[in-house]
Order: sequence, then C-alpha cells, then structure tokens
Amino acid sequence: GKTQYAISPETMKNCVKLLEQEIALFPDVKAFILGGDVAIKMMNDIWKRQTGKKVIPAGSTYRIRGQAYYAGDSRVFPS
Repeated sequence: GKTQYAISPETMKNCVKLLEQEIALFPDVKAFILGGDVAIKMMNDIWKRQTGKKVIPAGSTYRIRGQAYYAGDSRVFPS
C-alpha cells in the first residue's frame, strides 16, 4: 500500500470537516465518484465517523473498482 499521499495528513484533517459540511448540503446525492486515494480516504473517514464503518475496503483501486459499494442509498464508485 501507499505510505504517503500527495496531500499531507494535516491538510486532509483540516479539510475533511469542510467536505462533510458541503456534502450535507446535498442530501439526495445518488452517486459519489471518488477520484483517487485521497478522495477514498477522506470519504471513508467521514462515513466511519457517521456510521462506524468504511464504505470502500482497503486495497488497490484497480482490484476493488468493479464491485458495487453503497453509502446509504448512494452508490459509490472508487476510481
């Protein structure tokens, strides 16, 4: 697995709450397309805090890409 992200953990920690607030403005989202490891990590952090579990499992994106994932009623596509 990766040991370092292109965005620092500190920046992700500072921005994840803003991201969560922005997503809350759109309660009827039908799908999330997560473009890259940072998006997957940040959204998993949000979902884990909200529900106690991650939506996207750990692993190489190319291996998990073809499976169906859901966050509530929203489909989630890791890319």
